[in-house]
Amino acid sequence: MNDLKETEQLTACDLALKHQLTQASLLASVLQRIRSSLELDKILTAIVEEVREFLQTDRVVVFQVFADGTSKATAESVGESWRTIMEEVFPPETFPQSCYEKYLQGNVTRMSDRDQVVECMQGLYAKYQIRASCAIPIILGDRLWGLVLAHHCADARDWQDWEISFLRQLAWQLEAPLEQAELYARLQAELEERKKAEEELRFLTQKLESSNKELESFAYVSSHDLQEPLRKIQAFGDRLKTRCHDVLDDKSQDYLQRMLSAASRAQLLIDNLLTFSRVTTKVEPFTQVNLREIIDGVLSDLEIRIEKVGGTVNVGEIPAIDADPPQMRQLFQNLLGNALKFSREGVPPVVTVTATLEGDRVRIEVADNGIGFDQKYRDRIFEVFQRLHGRSEYEGSGIGLSICRKIVERHKGTIVPYSQPDCGATFIITLPLRQPDPES
Repeated sequence: MNDLKETEQLTACDLALKHQLTQASLLASVLQRIRSSLELDKILTAIVEEVREFLQTDRVVVFQVFADGTSKATAESVGESWRTIMEEVFPPETFPQSCYEKYLQGNVTRMSDRDQVVECMQGLYAKYQIRASCAIPIILGDRLWGLVLAHHCADARDWQDWEISFLRQLAWQLEAPLEQAELYARLQAELEERKKAEEELRFLTQKLESSNKELESFAYVSSHDLQEPLRKIQAFGDRLKTRCHDVLDDKSQDYLQRMLSAASRAQLLIDNLLTFSRVTTKVEPFTQVNLREIIDGVLSDLEIRIEKVGGTVNVGEIPAIDADPPQMRQLFQNLLGNALKFSREGVPPVVTVTATLEGDRVRIEVADNGIGFDQKYRDRIFEVFQRLHGRSEYEGSGIGLSICRKIVERHKGTIVPYSQPDCGATFIITLPLRQPDPES
């Protein structure tokens, strides 16, 4: 009798040990699948197949509960004799708040026969012929992600403690990959949204560039066409002044002079507008440009003005860069011309041009000791036809710095001013040493 009892105990221990080994092996297999693949759908499908076979039950489901209260099976393994629940999205009343709170606290539901079914699952049990079931919560952080469900449909079943323990460990192992999958999905959605925004921005940028080119082209043509009538006004005005000088009284001569001065200012504005338009409409290919030679050429042109104001211009070493030569000349013509023009009364202008290499770019500083300006106007000075001083104080059209910024931007650079009233101004221009190949 004792031998029989010992044999039964040994057999039971052997079966328990086999169950534990099989359970441990299956959980290790689940963990290996999770670590070796990022395809969550395939992982879950394989896992529920293996778990159903191990538990010898009719259906195993990974069931997700969504934020709006609806719920759906995301992976299922079901016997051939029973319905699949994969295609159905269950409404919120199938999984009410009371059930949600219960599972969120980590509670497990186990039911050995249909007469024990909980209220929140009655509809699901009836439709899918479920006789016995157990439900294990999957909790991510502070929210219920869903459940691991095991269904027995053929007959009643008493779920063993080791089966519940096994399913609970399975639910724990699923938490990390499910959380990673959600994070990945959010990142993908953000990337798609960003990609969509970038494409829209690219389209709008191209459209804006096209519109700007059309506008600049129109400005160029219009300005060019306006020059002819202005030339006639100036020519006939000069002729009238020469021929009728002795006939006209002082008031008439004043009117005539005002007309000629206005025509000259209009001509200057048109010339500047043409220059502004040419920055993008009449361009030359980028070539290797010796900026020191460009600046020396500009200083040669400004020689008489420098002598007249008693100015000094000091230029340091400046490297060669890829650039449009005429535009570089225009850039430094405007900057150096302004530095000489906006000088303080009784103070000879001193202008310094220096350069430093910063990786694949060069930083050029044009500094003067002139009248300067309030830093709050640092953006306004680059606007077309904007002036901080009256025409009677300093001549000009107010477009020179606009041209400078347009040239620098075309060369994929930046221009930033720093100044204080009566303390001079410094313009910092940063330009790439090499321009990208237009073919690339």
